[in-house]
Amino acid sequence: MSEALTHTQLLAFERQITELLVQLQQEERELLAGVIQMQPVFCEVGEVKDGLAGNLAMQMSACRAALARITSGEYGYCDTCGEVIELNHLMADPAICSCVRCRRADSRVLAAVM
Repeated sequence: MSEALTHTQLLAFERQITELLVQLQQEERELLAGVIQMQPVFCEVGEVKDGLAGNLAMQMSACRAALARITSGEYGYCDTCGEVIELNHLMADPAICSCVRCRRADSRVLAAVM
């Protein structure tokens, strides 16, 4: 079983997530201002813009939730089973909130529904 994160690791993840959130907010402002150039292939520009805005909103929400988990002391633990999320998975996606086992179970459920 993995161990909980150290204080230094938590601070590093907090800084990384905060920087990512700032970057995403800037991208959202640029998208809304029309600065980001979109070249849609199979759909209308408005659909692409809406899709990008939705994706940015989801990513920002995940970052805010991760920062809240850091504050509450729950960061690095799976929201579903409570087990420690492996460090390499947090490094790949610092806003992640579930362990590999629970994500796999969720994806199998989604696949069965579709």
